[in-house]
Amino acid sequence: MLSEQGDSAMDRARAVQAKLSRRFPSFVKLMRVSHVSEQFRLCLPKLFCDEHLPKHDGVIVLLDENHKWYNGRYSVERYELTGGWRCFSTDNKLLEGDFLVFQLIELCKFKVYIVKNTRLTKVNDANRDHFHRKPVKEEEEEEENSDPIEVTRDKYLEHLSRKKERSIPVRKPARDEYAYYSDRFGTKRSSEYSLVRFKDVKGFKDFRMYVDGQILDSEIPTRCRAKYYELCKSQNMFLHEKLVRGLNGKLAAGMISETVKIADAIRAVNSMTCPARMDGWDKTLKGFEELGMVVGFLRVRIRKLLRVFREFRDEIDLKRIERDEAEKEMRALNAKIGKIDAEIDALSGKNEPVFKEIACAPW
Repeated sequence: MLSEQGDSAMDRARAVQAKLSRRFPSFVKLMRVSHVSEQFRLCLPKLFCDEHLPKHDGVIVLLDENHKWYNGRYSVERYELTGGWRCFSTDNKLLEGDFLVFQLIELCKFKVYIVKNTRLTKVNDANRDHFHRKPVKEEEEEEENSDPIEVTRDKYLEHLSRKKERSIPVRKPARDEYAYYSDRFGTKRSSEYSLVRFKDVKGFKDFRMYVDGQILDSEIPTRCRAKYYELCKSQNMFLHEKLVRGLNGKLAAGMISETVKIADAIRAVNSMTCPARMDGWDKTLKGFEELGMVVGFLRVRIRKLLRVFREFRDEIDLKRIERDEAEKEMRALNAKIGKIDAEIDALSGKNEPVFKEIACAPW
């Protein structure tokens, strides 16, 4: 955070911006009362938004100089940032008259540099928890959505025109840095809302679920979210980050909850589990997969269980056939034994008179 005295905050902000890489577009913003207190609404430069930000409402990530990130809600109609902006402003103790340098390092993700002003004035009691800078008179007369340190509109357009003439694109980020997001921008997938990479999530307390700019945390019980976090952690990614754009938030939350239930059911499988039930899980996950849910690893596990079950079932079936054949042979042998016993009895009855005649003959 910069706060050196001497040059004006505006000059120091321009100096910071001049040192930033030209590969990533940037702008400078003067903080006003409405930006840092009460409403906490930050209006972004219209030209910059039209040139570099999505044409629909969504989430914009702000990364401060301490590498802490905040999720702000962006309104394309008002070119306005709210939501997480309040936390960013209060955490960084922003005051009226400060200057911020916004550098777009990824699609919908800004690195923010703070240049502090040194002229303080205390506001009224209603806002006694905040201190603000005295703006210069000319700045008070400017429109809320204008930027006093940007070049004028004509000069800005002229600047863009000169860059195009030199065949230098206004926004051409390095392919290996956020090409994934820019390549998918405008497609049917909502990956542009997976603004925070999963590897940046340090633990469950930082775990947030967004679909098309909607936060789903309130739609899913904490225990279910914790289990879903473990599933995402096992794959090192948000399983929902490739869901089709425009999907209803409640439907997305239902898919996430059902995915967790199926994962729990897979863990509970044993040799007595009905294979038809596992087939049903696989069909459900296949439907989720067609909508963009990353559940392939669960389907692989189900197919492996079914394969093992069928292999064991085949072995059992073979043994049952052997047993049936043995029982058939045993029945044949029992019948043969019965026949022989009958013959023995017949012979015994036939010889009995002979024994009697001999035994009872006169001496």
